[in-house]
Amino acid sequence: NESYAKVNKYSLEDWRKMEAHGAVFLPASGLRKGTQVKDVGDGGYYWTSTVSNKKAHIAFFYSYGLEPYYEAACGTGYSVRLVQDVK
Repeated sequence: NESYAKVNKYSLEDWRKMEAHGAVFLPASGLRKGTQVKDVGDGGYYWTSTVSNKKAHIAFFYSYGLEPYYEAACGTGYSVRLVQDVK
C-alpha cells in the first residue's frame, strides 16, 4: 500500500550512533510456510523466547506497525531471534 511507504535515509555515522544507543535492526525477511515464502521485503517475523502449548510467540512487523505477541505453530519458518534480553 503506497500510503504507508516511507523512506528513511541514514548515513553510516547515523547507524553507528543508533546502534551505540541500543537500537536493534531487523530485516523484513518474510516467512516460510510449507514450501511457500511470503512477505520478503514487506514484513519481518521473529521468534520470541516464549513457548506455550506447543506453540511459540512471535513478533512481526510491517511498514505500518508492530504486533508484539502472536502465537504460531513451531513448524513455521520464521527468523531466528538474534537479540538477547537486557538484564
